[in-house]
Amino acid sequence: MTTNDPRNTLSGLVTGSLGELSPGRMLGGNYELIEPIGRGGMGQVWKAQDQAGQRIVAIKLLPPELRNHEDAIQQVRESFQKVHALTHQHIGKSLAMLSDASFGPFIVMDLVPGIPLSRYAKQYRQREGEIPVSHVVELLRPVAQALDYAHVRGVLHRDVKPENILVQSEPHFEVTLIDFGLAATIRSTMTRFTQASTDTRGTRPYMSPEQLRGNSRLWDGRTDQYSLAVVAHELLGGYLPFETEDDFALMYSVLNEPVVPIETIPDAVNQALLKGLGKERTERYENCTNFINSLAASNTAVSSVSVTEPAAPKPSIQNHVVAHSLNLANKSVSDSPAKSFVNSIGMKLVLIPAGTFLMGSPESEADHYDNETQHHVTLTKNFYLGTTVVTQGEYERVMGTNPSYFSAGGGGRDKITGMDTSRFPVEQVSWDEAVEYCRRLSALPAERAAGRVYRLPTEAEWEYACRAGTPTPFHFGSLLTSQQANFDGNYPYGTKKKGRYLKRTSAVSSYECNGYGLFDTHGNVLEWCSDWYGAYTASALVDPLGAATGSYRVCRGGGWFIGARRSRSADRDWNAPGHRINILGFRVALSSVVERSSAGP
Repeated sequence: MTTNDPRNTLSGLVTGSLGELSPGRMLGGNYELIEPIGRGGMGQVWKAQDQAGQRIVAIKLLPPELRNHEDAIQQVRESFQKVHALTHQHIGKSLAMLSDASFGPFIVMDLVPGIPLSRYAKQYRQREGEIPVSHVVELLRPVAQALDYAHVRGVLHRDVKPENILVQSEPHFEVTLIDFGLAATIRSTMTRFTQASTDTRGTRPYMSPEQLRGNSRLWDGRTDQYSLAVVAHELLGGYLPFETEDDFALMYSVLNEPVVPIETIPDAVNQALLKGLGKERTERYENCTNFINSLAASNTAVSSVSVTEPAAPKPSIQNHVVAHSLNLANKSVSDSPAKSFVNSIGMKLVLIPAGTFLMGSPESEADHYDNETQHHVTLTKNFYLGTTVVTQGEYERVMGTNPSYFSAGGGGRDKITGMDTSRFPVEQVSWDEAVEYCRRLSALPAERAAGRVYRLPTEAEWEYACRAGTPTPFHFGSLLTSQQANFDGNYPYGTKKKGRYLKRTSAVSSYECNGYGLFDTHGNVLEWCSDWYGAYTASALVDPLGAATGSYRVCRGGGWFIGARRSRSADRDWNAPGHRINILGFRVALSSVVERSSAGP
């Protein structure tokens, strides 16, 4: 077949029995079946050779009950078209919907390597024991990102469960979400158009209350977030929140019974789980990433800051703050500005010269993400940037408090016993609080007298400064080891040799700086930027400020808890403006002042 439209074969009845399928059989003219890799009420899945594309794929054949119902096939086709448009690092790609004269419509998908999360978890427990919160976060963060990516495009998964999450350990650790929306569509169309019942025993325990009620008008991203929380509960506790063979009893429990906290995990982790498992959508997290971030923040017992999401200020106020600070950049910096200076609280800033660079990463870069589309960016004005992220000492001097998890009064104090953390990064600071810090720093008498107005860097400024003229994945080059930055050394980049994992932040400037004299851009803590998170354009841009509005603010850089592939110069992250977490800090920028004396090289 040369078209993706299965209606071409619906003019006559499809009579082939799936029992007739066998290795070596050709399907749709181009696909040679190799072996079955899945069977169930939602159809059969085969490993197959694509003769035209010369690659191995997965083939999903629809259940026999649906194959001669044109209206049912149309609904599956509409669902496929939505899923087909999804292109994300952690979503298994649906390639085509075709048809076979004997066996009817089938869906061609990427054959994703790996094993189901359920099997991975079982093997892990047999080998290591209980799965720690940090590893659960590592496993489910890619799933959360994939779900949020789909949700903003109007696509729900509706069947998030361990069997639809594949984990690949070698040669790189990868997690992929599969069967996006298709199994749920097939299941619902079978119920609607045929009298056949479907076996949902493997799905129902992960279904949200609103799914069990059957009112699809109430389904949104928080529906998938609930299912993700069930998966997290099962990984952490080793059992489901509600478990029974009786469908009626299961439904009653999900709708009415409270979830019992897991006895073997800290209270803070249980609180994060219970919020994610709220009976009503409004009780849950705004999105899946916020749920995972909250789970991460609750790691290692009790944090000094609540994991409950604070309400974000009105976008108009936030945009006013950013726009006001950036408009001051119109005051030109001297033709011969100082290369660096130290302000009144001892914070050193260096000059970043105006210039043009290629923002994002090429598709050929290992671990490239689809939200990193390369495009030329020109920054027309010089600006200053802190050589380090704001430290705990610098934050406390201006704000009078220290919210950091890794501090003497923080939840992670056992990790830094006997250490002076005044030069450690401040973390557990929301975007709103970072902006307020910039305002208060600018209002200090000495800073006001010097005409300095501090702000957060734009995303473009951050990447330009991080790269310092380099086109490689890191300003160090094409590899990153834990000798170069504070990240999870179990997951290096460009080498298989594992390194240190401190499991905490470290003093700023402990590692080598880049060509502009900036420290820790590939590790220690992620950094807030001023922009709303949004998709890149392929067009060249001049002094971009990011999306006009949005729900999340951009975060860039690496972190003590993150693997090297998520610490690349081009890697993008995002969080709600009110969110606090112990892997997220910020550094300040300045563009409204003429500095004529240098405090150092």
